[in-house]
Amino acid sequence: MFLATGQHRAIALTIDGVEEKKRCETSLAEFVKCAWHVVEPPGTKLIWNWHLDVICAYMEAVYAGDIKRLIVNIPPGTMKSLVIMVFYPSWVWARRQGERFLCGTNDGTLATRDAVRMRQLITSEWYKSHWGAKVQLSVDQQDKGLFANTYRGHRESQSILGKVTGKRGSTLLWDDPHDANSVESDVQRQSVIDAYDQGWSSRRNDLENSPIVIVMQRVHYADITGHLLKKGNWTRLAIPMRYDPDTTYDPVADLNRPDLKDPRTEAGQLLFPQKFPEIAVKELEANLGSYGTAGQLQQNPSPKGGGILRSSLINLWPNTKPLPIMQYIVQSYDTAFTEDTMNDPTACTVWGVFWHEGKTNVMLIDCWQEHMEYPALRQRVIKEWSSKYAGNPKDISNPARSPDIVLIEKKGSGQSLLQDLSATKIRIAGYNPGLAGKVARAHLITPIMDSGVIWIIESKAGDSWPTWATWLEKQIDRFPNDEHDDGVDTMTQALRYLKDSGFVSLSQSERIHENRPLITKEKGNPYAQ
Repeated sequence: MFLATGQHRAIALTIDGVEEKKRCETSLAEFVKCAWHVVEPPGTKLIWNWHLDVICAYMEAVYAGDIKRLIVNIPPGTMKSLVIMVFYPSWVWARRQGERFLCGTNDGTLATRDAVRMRQLITSEWYKSHWGAKVQLSVDQQDKGLFANTYRGHRESQSILGKVTGKRGSTLLWDDPHDANSVESDVQRQSVIDAYDQGWSSRRNDLENSPIVIVMQRVHYADITGHLLKKGNWTRLAIPMRYDPDTTYDPVADLNRPDLKDPRTEAGQLLFPQKFPEIAVKELEANLGSYGTAGQLQQNPSPKGGGILRSSLINLWPNTKPLPIMQYIVQSYDTAFTEDTMNDPTACTVWGVFWHEGKTNVMLIDCWQEHMEYPALRQRVIKEWSSKYAGNPKDISNPARSPDIVLIEKKGSGQSLLQDLSATKIRIAGYNPGLAGKVARAHLITPIMDSGVIWIIESKAGDSWPTWATWLEKQIDRFPNDEHDDGVDTMTQALRYLKDSGFVSLSQSERIHENRPLITKEKGNPYAQ
């Protein structure tokens, strides 16, 4: 029996179609490649890159139930929304038609955009040729924001901050939950976190097994990524624009897939050079600035080496060298009356003024932070006032010194403490920062840090900060994007006080004998008025 040419072609097409269907069902990456022409304008070429294989593999693990909580941190423009918010749910319906997706973004219009793209895909001739017998939209529910199939699977899409009461899903998908243009607002960030904690997290059909996927660019240490990683039990896939061995992922531990390791080996290598070549990335970095680059491109929301403030500008006093004679000591507090670890802690830094190499210098000699209620805080301040700092036991001319003054911000919770301690023998100064915000105050002390007169004693191991101060070191480098900034507030408060009181002079034009006291009784508190 002989077949006509047309029959041969039809059989070949059928075989090709069966093989394509099988490839697509077993591989999300193959599905994306084959379905690309449906969701993108004609002639738009798909440029495939290794990171897409990685994202697809992690999403396959979500489908299989091997990963139940996934955070994907990756730069914008890398197909993250298309793969996770459009292709993935369409691929799942090809295999498990009853899946119910509850999807959210920071902007309801973007949620609708991706929902429309998915609906266009599953109603396309290409998709129906493979799975049309299984996936058919219900005529009763075909809205842009909510459409369902005949197997009672559905996709519901909305703004993250919208009401979710009464809505549920077997898979939760979030895309860019924060608005990058307003993420500096504590209120905006907290609203997203509250939306997750108090709403979306309980909207899963199975609170133990229903997966949650959040894909986003980092924008702040206190963004939803930082909040959830702090809680634990989340898998994080972090892929920076420029290779950084400190910001990566572990496909061996997560998936048992060593073949999916980041192929880059040298710091600075680009993620997607076919789409984002060096010249384009440099332009992005210039437009975003150091903090935008660190968060949105590098997925680590503080610039390498620090941003406004840099801990590298604080000199390390050799641990083999005796501490200098301290001539004035300041205890600086940023207070918060709460034991709730989700809120800001109280922070204290202690600074000593000394003479070194012909000029006045300042050394950080102690620091701590702790969550405590008001009675415990009051007792702690009284106790710390009796502390003695620095000194050299082998040198009678360099005894340990008691603090000379306590600085407490004259606003908010500090007001109560100032009033309460005014009846004690503690010498207290109420610090008034005026109208300057935290960032503005940080800028005011950068000339002092740049002048090279700030010190901290190095760790016992040498060439690093001591362990008791590493929390502050990180906070300095991450400012203003760290989860807390209380330690930085105490530092800016103390250094501004010392500068405005005349203890630290940027010009250092006034020569003072090495052992001449830098403080006299006549010097007053410049913030007493």
